Amino acid sequence: MLEAFSYLFVPPLHPLQEVSEKKPAMLQAALDSDAHYDTFFVGSSLTEEGLDPNAFAQVWGGTAFNAGLAGSANVTFASQMIQSIIEKKKPSLIVYGIEHFAFDRGVKEQDTQMFRFLNLYRQRTQIKRWIGRIVRGRFERPPAFWDARAHVADFDKRFSKFDSAVLHDNGWVEVHALASMTGATEDPFPGPFRKEPVQVMAIDSIKKLSRETGVPVIFVQFPQSNTAIAASKQRFPGFDDFMRSDVSNDGFIYLNFNSTLPFPRGDASLYYDGAHLNSEGAKLFAPLLAAEIAKYCHHDGARIVCDKASN
Repeated sequence: MLEAFSYLFVPPLHPLQEVSEKKPAMLQAALDSDAHYDTFFVGSSLTEEGLDPNAFAQVWGGTAFNAGLAGSANVTFASQMIQSIIEKKKPSLIVYGIEHFAFDRGVKEQDTQMFRFLNLYRQRTQIKRWIGRIVRGRFERPPAFWDARAHVADFDKRFSKFDSAVLHDNGWVEVHALASMTGATEDPFPGPFRKEPVQVMAIDSIKKLSRETGVPVIFVQFPQSNTAIAASKQRFPGFDDFMRSDVSNDGFIYLNFNSTLPFPRGDASLYYDGAHLNSEGAKLFAPLLAAEIAKYCHHDGARIVCDKASN
């Protein structure tokens, strides 16, 4: 009876959201399995949908898994994810897709415990999400069904055309869609670049873990469209300055594909909205990223050795 009642609150989801909600369980299974991957990609939806691991591995070698998760942009979450991956899977390389909005907030519910995000945050029914937040002391009103309908309609405005989304067994969410750049002219994160101290501390934790374990972590800005970059023009320069001073100058490789590194950011056919690469964009970006990493890193047996000197 309660389950039937809960469906009064189940929001209709866009097909892309339906696919993304299957990812946490897949990621959990991958981390618990005996399967080995040489390279892991960590980040938010820009990573989850923006890179084909197979296309990367064809250039870089070995095997790769895309551990990006939509909605998990904060550095604190990425730090815990990277620690879990290194402890459980012992990869030779981690690529962290980092964004300017990853530093905005303090510790949120998905950041406080590694797999709370996997076990609670992404429950299928909205009523379960609501109950979960009450249990954790974060009250949120039950959503109105019409609000959810409006959300899906708003979500759909990101596309000029949407065909399908597919979750592959290598963790990549492949999106067959084209962007509507109209909405990309609005800045979703207005104001200058901001960084919460807890997020900066998480960056330091990632660097410390990389040094202690010998597993290189490469920080990457995945390519957003020129339209989206122009809309957030107050943020990108400050974010880039921070990454150069705090990450690159501290001996870590930082690759900014929203600046001078090669990618056709003006080609709208490679995006499904202003910030996210579609299927064609993800396939194009993977070998470009592998080639750029190869300028600074090389295989030394089972290890990856990186030389920061020329970055």
